[in-house]
Amino acid sequence: MFGWFERRKPTADATIGVPPYDWQPKRMVAVTYALAGRDEAEWQAFSARAEAKADFRPLKDFEPLQGEPARAGLDPDVRWWARVGDELWFLADRDWFDWPDPQQYALLVGNRTGKKLMQFGNFGVLPAAWTLPASELAERSVG
Repeated sequence: MFGWFERRKPTADATIGVPPYDWQPKRMVAVTYALAGRDEAEWQAFSARAEAKADFRPLKDFEPLQGEPARAGLDPDVRWWARVGDELWFLADRDWFDWPDPQQYALLVGNRTGKKLMQFGNFGVLPAAWTLPASELAERSVG
């Protein structure tokens, strides 16, 4: 149980098979936070998506299809979006992050069957299978 916590800081031999994303559950808000089974389920959902190829595009290019959330209703930290299979992914990049705030990135996932987005934790390292637009990467490296 709580495999996400054990995988958070892999050892040098890294036999766990999951890349290090510095992942934290979305509800971790204090040092005294009590771990729960929902954290393991959230980790499993995130890690499955972290292995999927996703080509993110700038949020300004997002035009919702029928049933998808409107751009105006999204969290202000959302910067990119991608359609992966039958899911719609939004990637948030926070201006303020790390202790005591959540990690830099958050993944929000939805589909056309409902307007509610689900967040699958917070993480500090982008998965290798995900790509951001080249223009965004150049802009981020200048700062």
